[in-house]
Amino acid sequence: LNLMPHASARQAHKCIAKLLKTLEKRPEDLTFLANTAERHVHSDTSEIYSDELYLPFIRAVVDNKRVDKSIKARYEHQVRVLSASQVGMSAPVFDFTDRDGNRRTFAPDSAEVTLIYFFDTECSDCHLARTRLNANIPTSRYLDAGLVRVVAISAEEPDEEWREKVKNFPSTWTVGSAPDIDTVYDIKSTPSFYILDENSVIRMKNANIDTVLTIMSRL
Repeated sequence: LNLMPHASARQAHKCIAKLLKTLEKRPEDLTFLANTAERHVHSDTSEIYSDELYLPFIRAVVDNKRVDKSIKARYEHQVRVLSASQVGMSAPVFDFTDRDGNRRTFAPDSAEVTLIYFFDTECSDCHLARTRLNANIPTSRYLDAGLVRVVAISAEEPDEEWREKVKNFPSTWTVGSAPDIDTVYDIKSTPSFYILDENSVIRMKNANIDTVLTIMSRL
């Protein structure tokens, strides 16, 4: 896996496929390998982070009839979410409830850049990220000009308590609740950002606030 970044994509996938082929009749070893791949290329401590490298391992587990169904369930979820929310793909459409209690659908608009900000109202780091983004002068200018939009989404239930907690979010932001959002988007932690281009294509995922502010300063 450490050598993969130095190989072509074609060669990397060829080697992974060859390795997985040898384990088709050894489901326990196949599952062990998928866990190892997750640790090395798809966790918070990974030196290399890559959906593209991780997906073949978990697809092999899901497709293998010898692997127990109870073990497959977690990987099936990961395959479904990662297959739809990789960098370079169109951002998945989803429904949410806004802070006024209205049901809405996230879809592309005329903004050149869309920031989807995933947060939790009880998360202190989320509060700090929101404060920093709101205070960022370039972002505010782009919002006012309609060049950038911020869509803040929480996985909490959109009850009265939640609406009270988000009522003071910036008026220029779209703020909503989508309790099942993690079945649509790969969200490693909160706060995190997806950055979409004018065609609603994912250009960056699970970015932190420092990365977002750097990008805003360079637009």
